[in-house]
Amino acid sequence: MQDGHHWSKGPQPTPRRKVKGKKTKKGKAVITKNIIAKSIASNYRGELTEEQVKRVINDMLMMASCALVSDCYVRLDDFASLKMKHLKHKQFGYQSRVWFTMGKRLAQMAHEARGKQ
Repeated sequence: MQDGHHWSKGPQPTPRRKVKGKKTKKGKAVITKNIIAKSIASNYRGELTEEQVKRVINDMLMMASCALVSDCYVRLDDFASLKMKHLKHKQFGYQSRVWFTMGKRLAQMAHEARGKQ
């Protein structure tokens, strides 16, 4: 391995760098699966390809989706938790919505980013 990283040691911290999204017509930045895959693959310098990272992302999202549909609670430590709630709306009938709650690390990063503006 090029940088001494080995999977049996568990996840290794990578230097935090700003990920740049692409701009939409309304001027908002969007982070896509392709941007995430390129960023992760470049951090692992040849150990993981973009296609491998995309497959992992797809699998993770599929598992989270299946869990939510089965009324399970999805928790991604330090990032967020997701839960599906079923609501009855007067005009539209029953609706299902996913509720997103920030985890500690994401909340801290958001707080730091607001402080810099």
